Amino acid sequence: MKLLKSKLWMPILLLFFLAACSGGSGSDSINAGSSTGTETGTAANATTGTLSLGLIDKSTEEYEAVYVTIDEVRVHRCDTEGEEECEGTWITVATPGKTYDLLKLINGVIAPLGVAELEPGIYTQMRLYLGADPDDGLNILDEPHPHLVPNYVIVEGSNAIHELKIPSGYQSGIKLVREFEIVAGATVDLLLDFDADKSVVKAGKSGNYLLKPTIKIIDTLENATLSGTVTDDQPVGLGGVQVSAQTYDEGSTEDPKDQKDWVYTYTTTFTAEGDEDIGQYMMYLAPGDYNIVVYEPGFIPQCKPVTVVYGDVLGEDFELTLVTESGTVSVVVKFDPEQIGLTANISIRQICANNQAFEVQYLTGSTSYEIDLPAGDYEIGVSAEGRTTAAVPISLGADEQVDVELTLGQPATP
Repeated sequence: MKLLKSKLWMPILLLFFLAACSGGSGSDSINAGSSTGTETGTAANATTGTLSLGLIDKSTEEYEAVYVTIDEVRVHRCDTEGEEECEGTWITVATPGKTYDLLKLINGVIAPLGVAELEPGIYTQMRLYLGADPDDGLNILDEPHPHLVPNYVIVEGSNAIHELKIPSGYQSGIKLVREFEIVAGATVDLLLDFDADKSVVKAGKSGNYLLKPTIKIIDTLENATLSGTVTDDQPVGLGGVQVSAQTYDEGSTEDPKDQKDWVYTYTTTFTAEGDEDIGQYMMYLAPGDYNIVVYEPGFIPQCKPVTVVYGDVLGEDFELTLVTESGTVSVVVKFDPEQIGLTANISIRQICANNQAFEVQYLTGSTSYEIDLPAGDYEIGVSAEGRTTAAVPISLGADEQVDVELTLGQPATP
């Protein structure tokens, strides 16, 4: 689906999102943007409010497709005010019964899950129930979904299908804690942001893939939108480029094990052969300060600080420059004491215009890495589970190889 060129398209398209949802649990994905909240035409006489639910995703470069089947969504209303816990009431608000390719739900593309009329009050959480069998649609291979395989991935560069097995704890519903209020005559628009990259887990050497859903609930009324275009210096739009919004916590810079959590959200630019909209991106951001980072191998990484306030509609374009001088960083991680099967996480960082660190790459799953990077100054952060973390600065010259060897010990006990 094509993204509209104007930065004014996002609030307008939300109306189409609401209209699509109000027609029932539709299955077609549509573009939408920041909500301003809506009131029904009979708000003065209304006795219920409206909850509108949609599904979006962050991108991942590891898979061609990530399919999940969603049967039902329920919300919990606390019937007793003033108590921290109550039995309350569980209400079904959506029954899509659909199989979704999460990797199509980026850059403002939303899959409507459903709309429900609810009594006014405070609702404390949701439960999302995954299906036992996929729908009768076709996947990206133009084939029916495998029978009794409701959740699966197609790995990048192959047609191999891997079933996503669900840990038993999720079979009774995925618990999503997010309080929201329903007001008579008004609509609350919530998006379930299903992070495919974190939700798909490879189970060691078994060859199995697990689905451990990582889902964040986004209130479009409270969030802003950021959109723009990434081009080269011609300028020609660049598709498939990762754009991330990163937060910076000065207190955590010496502890790189949490660096991947700096990434608040991310997407990849729109890509389609011969399409004039190639290179566009869009993301939702809560109010706050972010470093917007654009990185594509073969180009110089870019970082721009932005401050987001309630209801913003922001635009940031990036023009990437080709790398002319590059080198290689070799990282070898050892453990003291040695531990078979332990792997290391590598965070490669530079400094943004606001003198804050931003992450260029995050690598995991090994103890030795060789990374080609543009010539420049970096910090290499190294971490592993249950080990003291470390970070070292390096300066990488043209055609140079810098060797980094670190030994991670166990943290000192207090």
